[in-house]
Amino acid sequence: MAQELIYTTTLRLHGPWLLETKQLLALDEILEQFLSRDIGASEPGVGLPHGFKNEKSLTILLPNGRELKSSSFKEAMNHIASQNEVARGFEYTATVGSTTASVKLIPPRKDKKNDGQEEPFFEIKVSPPGSSASYEIFGELNNWADSLEVPLWRRWLVLELRPWFRIGLGCSIVFLLLTLLNTSPGPTEYKESLKQQARALLHDGINEQNKTKALELVLALESDYIPAGTQPKKARKPIAWYLIIVYIFGFLSFTPTLCIAIWAGKGRLRWWNWWLKINMVTIPGLLFGKYFLPQLFSTLEAALRH
Repeated sequence: MAQELIYTTTLRLHGPWLLETKQLLALDEILEQFLSRDIGASEPGVGLPHGFKNEKSLTILLPNGRELKSSSFKEAMNHIASQNEVARGFEYTATVGSTTASVKLIPPRKDKKNDGQEEPFFEIKVSPPGSSASYEIFGELNNWADSLEVPLWRRWLVLELRPWFRIGLGCSIVFLLLTLLNTSPGPTEYKESLKQQARALLHDGINEQNKTKALELVLALESDYIPAGTQPKKARKPIAWYLIIVYIFGFLSFTPTLCIAIWAGKGRLRWWNWWLKINMVTIPGLLFGKYFLPQLFSTLEAALRH
């Protein structure tokens, strides 16, 4: 029996998947060439065998369980009734003879089937494995998929750390609200007032007239006792930091994991790419301003306190 080494022709990759229109049309071209190449491979004058399949179908998944059947993305883009729709995924299949190539991009579903994962399911599969035609089309689809993959650091931020970002967002919002709503002075504000008085005494020098006052301040600070009549010193609350943290966690918690640039999705993807570029400047700018332009944040904190 002849031995044969068969390589896998199934590929599953991790997102997020933000597909541009040109990438969808490139997939159209790959599968169209796959069909035409295999038809032309038959010998001149020899008819196709009975039952020979040569077909291509595209199913675009829509909200509320609806689907649009088409033969290509180019054809589907011109579908009048779907211009306001948002594609949630697709299943693209091409069959030539006994060789079938399929590309699936299924939206995330929170159910028992996928254990509640929020990651889109992306799969390229060519069957049967082992033939030269299968390896050839699989290689082309693999190269196409490589152009879609985002860098590892971005995938880690968007998918792997998303639950932690949402926990951090919730905690930072709670802390921000507590800081804004809590207007009564705490022990820290009173102790800061006592420390200010102690500094003033040290600056003027200890003498017989203020020796008793100095001893009183030392005992009050050591015992956490607040003498009667002590006025609390207003402390600067970290409102600006909470706002920055809420902004960053909010941006990272709700980044899209799947967006397809067809119909209304074109506008959404264009907006998202614009928003991503804005935040690549805004977030470092906020951190830079907090350290090097603190007066701006002091003004903001004072406005929020009053």
